[in-house]
Amino acid sequence: MEFVDLSRAFGNPSPPRTIWQKTFEGSSNHLKNLCAARPESVAAKDLVTYALDLIHIDAFQPDLTTYLFPICLEMWRNVLFDKVDSTFNEHFHHALARRDFLGTQLTSDQRSAAVQFMREALLDCMDLEISHGGPPRSHANSACHWMIALASHGTFATDIESLWLSWWELPTPGRALAALRYASTLIYLDGENPLDSTLPWEYESLGFGERWRDENISFLARTLTIAYFEEKIEAALAKIASSITDADVLKMRSALRINRAIAEKRIMQLPEALATLSSPEPVQWDDLKPNR
Repeated sequence: MEFVDLSRAFGNPSPPRTIWQKTFEGSSNHLKNLCAARPESVAAKDLVTYALDLIHIDAFQPDLTTYLFPICLEMWRNVLFDKVDSTFNEHFHHALARRDFLGTQLTSDQRSAAVQFMREALLDCMDLEISHGGPPRSHANSACHWMIALASHGTFATDIESLWLSWWELPTPGRALAALRYASTLIYLDGENPLDSTLPWEYESLGFGERWRDENISFLARTLTIAYFEEKIEAALAKIASSITDADVLKMRSALRINRAIAEKRIMQLPEALATLSSPEPVQWDDLKPNR
């Protein structure tokens, strides 16, 4: 979904003529700047300040929300794809997760469009994994930061089932490689993962009680089994066989065979981890007990 499609779903809004919404820092200059600029030219720092408003204020101006929210989503995507260097996504996620912003401040049609926009951006981001000719060695070196954004998505949207199935059906080599990268976090012991050190429940913001929505946890708990996991890893390896020869990826088959008991235990622990309220220091695997 492109920005023009997202804006159309929000009714092609124009900036409001007057601004009465209160702000966290007391000044409304950033709101005036955002409404005066063209959507593609807004300053990231003004959107960061607006994201802080979304976190801290209690009353929102509906026509201002309708105008600025698509612009926020476009900035979120640009940061996700490393087109913009900004802390916007951290604050934006905090706002979405903390106060159920999608459910309380958007109409049903707007909410559906916003979630679709974010879901498609995450999938597009996964598709880029293969463009590096090998798996990224760290979150910082990724084509875009989809691992943390994916974890964050489950805290404020309820479409993880749709996102997951579009991903784990492995329609592209990039998504297959992304699935292997995610799977590696369940296979390797801490400090031994050659593909990624990110925990599956590391969110854009931490320490404010973020957790996955119940619908998302239920889906993952009934879908992700050791048999499903093994089947999908084999399918993913087959999908990328002609595209990549990275030894760390191709060794995953033997790694899973050696660490199968670890993977099975972590698969059982994962729903508990995603249901745990976040704290400044993320919960670790050793802190968890299987919940099924």
